[in-house]
Amino acid sequence: MRLEELGADDLAALVALPASVGWLDSMADWRTLLACARVFGHRDETGAIVSCGALVDHGGVGFVAKMVVRPELQGRGLGRAVLAEVMSAARPGTLLALVATAMGAPVYARAGFVEVGRIDKLVAPDGAGQREVAGRAPGPGSRGASPQLELLGAADVEAVLALDHEIYGADRGRMLRARIAQAREGRVLRAGGRVVGFGLATAQGALTVLGPVLAPDAAGATVLVAALAARAPGALRIDVPAEHTELTARLGARGFARVDHPAVMTLAGVALPGARTRLFALAAQAFG
Repeated sequence: MRLEELGADDLAALVALPASVGWLDSMADWRTLLACARVFGHRDETGAIVSCGALVDHGGVGFVAKMVVRPELQGRGLGRAVLAEVMSAARPGTLLALVATAMGAPVYARAGFVEVGRIDKLVAPDGAGQREVAGRAPGPGSRGASPQLELLGAADVEAVLALDHEIYGADRGRMLRARIAQAREGRVLRAGGRVVGFGLATAQGALTVLGPVLAPDAAGATVLVAALAARAPGALRIDVPAEHTELTARLGARGFARVDHPAVMTLAGVALPGARTRLFALAAQAFG
């Protein structure tokens, strides 16, 4: 087995490998990932990729993602070796974080990661996007005007990146530019002439992933999610930090149900930066 850095030439194999453990990765997902991450993995004696892991660089926060080992080779230490390589690739001073599967959590704990939160993975069946979400409209913005919902346009991108940096606490510019280009649709909330919230809807096969969603409050997040869901075909998925119980309850009324509750972990349990009370949905578990 050779452990090495992987890249665009390995794209087809990197899409196929997560499918071996039931993940629904697309070619577009991996193109976005490769735009903002370093990827490592093992090749077997035939040159086939049998493991992988990625370090998504958010400039101060490094997100460990896409940790996969082919099922028939699990338990042989390949995952631990990839994790060590991914961690060693982080720049000095980087806070390492991840969303852990139930199987992966013990491996990450042995490497020094500590749980700091949970994510509610919610899914809704085809047609749920057309159901009304209960709740009030967004409240007044910082300049006294009620936020207005608009399509995200090219002129909004820099404002979206600045807002995301403020709320997330790290520079996710490379990832967001790629994700915006990949997305089926984006929406912004504007108040007093400035962007105060945004959300994306991205196709993942027959599924539509809603996220990231950043907003001033749960009401604003609800409006963004409702608008993104209304025009999304097929089933829906959204990954909501577990502390946002108001948003989760509203989505439950729309037909969303929790199907998983994975842990958010950071190295040594260091708190994540930013104003995370306004981060209502992840871009994806791979991106945080």
